[in-house]
Amino acid sequence: MNVERNQAYRVCSLSELVAAAASDEVAALASAVRAQVDAIYMERRFDRKAAAELSLNRGAWASAALEGAEYPWSEMSSLGSARDEPLVAVVRAAMRATTAAAGAVGDRALGAFGVLARIASAAGAGFVSDEDLGRPRTESGAPDAARADADDPLNLGVVPAATELPARLDAIAKLWAAPREVSALVVAGVVHAELAIARPFQWGSGLVARAVPRYLFASRGLDPAGLVAPEMCFWRAGRPSYVRALHAYQNGEVANWLVWWLEQFENEGVIPSA
Repeated sequence: MNVERNQAYRVCSLSELVAAAASDEVAALASAVRAQVDAIYMERRFDRKAAAELSLNRGAWASAALEGAEYPWSEMSSLGSARDEPLVAVVRAAMRATTAAAGAVGDRALGAFGVLARIASAAGAGFVSDEDLGRPRTESGAPDAARADADDPLNLGVVPAATELPARLDAIAKLWAAPREVSALVVAGVVHAELAIARPFQWGSGLVARAVPRYLFASRGLDPAGLVAPEMCFWRAGRPSYVRALHAYQNGEVANWLVWWLEQFENEGVIPSA
């Protein structure tokens, strides 16, 4: 493995995550965003059911747009009856991934790998073979074949070899299970970045990575009703800003990535608007 790949695909450790969470800037931003979410839950007149539905739809729409499927928001209500074409298929996949993330909350038997498999299976239906649904990439053929098997719509660069995935996914599972005193915002931000970079599935890893924070927010008690649309934060920042932030994370700038991620909530608010 050459130096470039070591730098680009190092895995964040649990101790690094905890240290980044404790930094003054990250801790202050996480506290401010938590206060925003708590304020929404204190509002008795707030229609949580409608907000949760909007969050799912907006989140799927934004995630698909980052995947390259920029579908008109005005047509989302008729997505089910839209013509079968590549753009529509990606938006539907994003909706399935987002819905699967929300639906997995409360199923304690799943664990990190089970949740990832459920979301990836939902996203990948129709894009990969049935036997590969929800399964991480495996080595096939020539050494570079496994890397080429994964899509890279954000053009993040060289995809980690399939042989690296077991170690990377084990590390992600440790981050996933970080102590409860670590902010859900921090855990979700780092897990998202790791998944986005590792691209563990043949297709739709970005959709999976952007849906996972939704699950972690709910399961770790930040947003149990699913009102927040984390996918919108990435979309509002714009693809170039999102990609630059992920590249910074690839280079080991964990705290800088977290500051960028948390600032998107502060800048745009935590609940999506119609």
